[in-house]
Amino acid sequence: MKEYSLPEKAFFTVHAWMIKELKLKGNELIVYAVIWGFTHDMETKFLGGIKYLCAITNSGKTNIIFCLKSLKEKGLIDRVEIQIGNLVKHSYFITNKTKSTWVIVLCVR
Repeated sequence: MKEYSLPEKAFFTVHAWMIKELKLKGNELIVYAVIWGFTHDMETKFLGGIKYLCAITNSGKTNIIFCLKSLKEKGLIDRVEIQIGNLVKHSYFITNKTKSTWVIVLCVR
């Protein structure tokens, strides 16, 4: 797999509730935080792909696929296929289960 070069200004935010309430850690926490950052408006989908997640976690494709599968099994993210011409891309987004947690956190602050 060709190495992906992250932009200098690439960032993501880890919220305390992601650790305390969702019990996420390590690369699973980073992958979730990245996807949440792009999709917490419940309209946008994360199209960054495996290469982007490998670069931002500094890990391999197998680990990222494991993290995505685990987050999906926990009901925290979901995936849809988007066809662009002849190319099929996977798009990830947070689920409504996650949105409820997010709204509660916002109300508490």
